Amino acid sequence: MREKIQFGKRVESLAFSSADAIWTLKVRDHASGKLQKYTARFVISCTGYYRYDAGYTPDFKGRENFRGQVIHPQLWPENLDYSGKKVVIIGSGAT
Repeated sequence: MREKIQFGKRVESLAFSSADAIWTLKVRDHASGKLQKYTARFVISCTGYYRYDAGYTPDFKGRENFRGQVIHPQLWPENLDYSGKKVVIIGSGAT
């Protein structure tokens, strides 16, 4: 399967045509800078970072000024009492 994988490229856009039942991808080659176009019936997106023991936490500008509690969804305590509190959940869909 390794010979089917293209390394050193970045997907810049991905669009699905319902009328044609096909995906169109625009992919930039890092070495040449050239933009290439691909079409496919199926797309498998393997995009992310995942580590079970320590989930990714982005650097949110101004977080140091936030006075509330910050909890990563991977480490959500079962006994957390959030009744009467305003809660914001930021996630990727996996959370």
